[in-house]
Amino acid sequence: MPCRPTQRVGILTDVGGEGGIEATRLRARVLLRARWRSVVGLGLFAGLAGGAVIGLVTIGRDTASAVTRYTEAIDEADVGVVFCPPGTHEATDACTTHDPAREQEALRQASGVRAVGRLSPTPVGLRLADGRWQPSFAWVTYDDVPVMMNPPLLAGRAADPRRADEVMINEALAAVHGLAPGDRMDVAGLSWADAEADTVVFEPSLPPSEVVVTGVVRTSDSLVEVRTNGGLAVVESMMFLGPGWVERTGAESLMRYSTGLSLWLEEGADAEAIVDRAVPDQLHMIFADASTGFATDAVDRAVAYEGRATLAAAALLGVAAVVLVGLVLFRQARQELDDADPLRALGMTRRSLAASALPRWGLTGVIGAVSAALVALAIRPLGPIGTARRAAAVVGRAGGWNVAAVAAGMAAVVVFVLLVGVPATVWSPRHGDRRRSRGAARTTPTPGLPPDAALGLALTNPAGRRRPWWAVGPAVAGMALAVAAIVAAPTLRSSLDRLTSDPARYGVSWDAFATGILGQANATWLADELRGFEGVAAAAGVLSVEAEIAGAEAYVYTFEPVDGLPSGIVPTITRGRAPAATNEISLGADTMDSAGVDVGDTVRFSYLGQDHELRVVGEVVVNDNYEADPGRGAFVTPQWVHAADPVAYSSDFAVRFEPQAREAGLAELHERFPGLIGEPMMQDDIVNLRRLGSWPGILAALTALMAVAAFVQLLVSSVRANRHELAVVKAIGGSRRQVGRSIFWHASFVALPALVLGVPAGVILGRWGWGMLARSLGVPSVPVVPMLALVAVAALALLAANLLAIWPSWQAARIRPSQALRAE
Repeated sequence: MPCRPTQRVGILTDVGGEGGIEATRLRARVLLRARWRSVVGLGLFAGLAGGAVIGLVTIGRDTASAVTRYTEAIDEADVGVVFCPPGTHEATDACTTHDPAREQEALRQASGVRAVGRLSPTPVGLRLADGRWQPSFAWVTYDDVPVMMNPPLLAGRAADPRRADEVMINEALAAVHGLAPGDRMDVAGLSWADAEADTVVFEPSLPPSEVVVTGVVRTSDSLVEVRTNGGLAVVESMMFLGPGWVERTGAESLMRYSTGLSLWLEEGADAEAIVDRAVPDQLHMIFADASTGFATDAVDRAVAYEGRATLAAAALLGVAAVVLVGLVLFRQARQELDDADPLRALGMTRRSLAASALPRWGLTGVIGAVSAALVALAIRPLGPIGTARRAAAVVGRAGGWNVAAVAAGMAAVVVFVLLVGVPATVWSPRHGDRRRSRGAARTTPTPGLPPDAALGLALTNPAGRRRPWWAVGPAVAGMALAVAAIVAAPTLRSSLDRLTSDPARYGVSWDAFATGILGQANATWLADELRGFEGVAAAAGVLSVEAEIAGAEAYVYTFEPVDGLPSGIVPTITRGRAPAATNEISLGADTMDSAGVDVGDTVRFSYLGQDHELRVVGEVVVNDNYEADPGRGAFVTPQWVHAADPVAYSSDFAVRFEPQAREAGLAELHERFPGLIGEPMMQDDIVNLRRLGSWPGILAALTALMAVAAFVQLLVSSVRANRHELAVVKAIGGSRRQVGRSIFWHASFVALPALVLGVPAGVILGRWGWGMLARSLGVPSVPVVPMLALVAVAALALLAANLLAIWPSWQAARIRPSQALRAE
């Protein structure tokens, strides 16, 4: 048989002919048949990682589109306009009582207006089965134009606005009182005489009407979260009453905060220009958001947070996937190079080696791409998230896939597998040098270590190689990245928990919020009543105005001392100090950034047509128990508010009790003023962030899952790559137990440096991430590093590394020296 080797050399050296092609095909078949388990396993692993990334991107798309489709579905009013009587040049009580019927007719005739309707925010009395009247709130329409053209119903049907006995309620009011479609209740309007009453005991003077709840709707306020400020929350807990109810009650005597106009405009119409042309030279105020109190800005910010969180999770997971999956593919390819040197010695070129490896890695990539699509399909029902998920409950989930995005993700999986696998299979070091490095030098005991520990260390850092850490160095770096992601998660979560558990951090320095909803006389009576409470540590009235700073609407408020009660209700200042003079102001972080000013600068803003210049003395966390954004707004002195608006008065009162009197004081407040006492409330932006508090943990879990797979592959490949050394150890007297224990040591020696690098990196990443979040919110940046959690993560990681070594250890213990050394 002397000619057969010569013939094989001829086949391989004839690279340009049919022989070379046949050799390439033969090697490709060997790679596919002999290593089909690794083909499937690597494909599934790559598919899991790629599918998670594709799924998160798809969830982000669904999240962004849900609120847009919700807005289109409800067709809410574009703007709300409040007019004052002709000839009025400043805000007075006359603006509250003005009926804009003539302005409505003028705007109906104006071009660019699709519809215009009158409505008013109106306090009402609500009586349920217990027979007690409770304060509530309604949006009342005065013609057939509804508050929302297409109300987003959760249950029941829309009410007929012409019927006096039908009402729709939002889900917050339904949650407060346990109401559902078909339930009946009494509703009574309040008269202007009630507004002047020096009492908050609800006994409405207007005749009550029995109404039936026809439907429950979800408003934009409830997209953020269903919350109630005690029994009454002006924009969160409300009902919708139509002109039929108004006619029965009597519009002339019905007390209301003001009557405004809701305008639905044509595409591209300018509301300010339309109002100026239709109703010239008349004082008016235009609200950019819908006049039904929709918190569109809060919703937009909520979706922005959720979108950024989803994309950040996808990006971070993508980085982790590239590192960990790339390491697994590279190590697997490098492990399978035993036939490369002989084939190259026989004449096969790198190009032929690449061509023979291409089908194997191509099939791996295809399995990965299909798996990625299936994983993404399984993940997609988890989205949309947060606010968008609540919107999707009304308008449904986005129909159909973004085929292009999914196809691009699948193609990326295939390309990534090919780019890592094929070059790693072809690019081979000089295996002769590697084989010559085997032997006693690699199994020489390390002084001070037991034999099995020394063997485990030798497997981790094999002696005699040009790059001794090349085998595990990248793997350690990848594991350190995974540890950093896992460690950062509890830091972010603990920092968020500290923020939400400490009211002072989100701007609250009170225990309860009492609301006088009827008028100044009512508010004065409420303040008098508060003076009779025992254990009050501090109290203040809340004065607020809507102003314009740097071209954007901003909420300007202050705390006004209450005569006869101790002061001490103060805002939370993150930098600088609170204003002490009428020419000073503290701004929220967002407002400060948008205005382009800092502490020490002067800011100009407009209120009631007057320009004001104040010096910025601090950065404040904006919270008056209503605002949605802790970073948007400003805090001034009470003297400035009274100077700018002489008719302003405090209708809300913040109260803080002494610690020992807090429980009894709160109980007495609720007993004496039912439905008018609210608890401290977090801003909507913090509620949104709290809802996303599980995302760092989910991201860490996905990263940990990939790290586990990569670690197992590292151990298994180490055992296979070092079968010769392990066989030598057994041949010279090493026991099965010693060889098995060496793999546990090997796992620990790989995990320890990953922990040493990853834990500090995770702490830095967590602190940095929380600092960015806190700054974007406008709250104090006080990151919390939970040391106990970090110790637990490190201990569990080391334990997990040893548990994952059980199977590779069993494989190593079963190695037979006679079989492993037969080739030598």
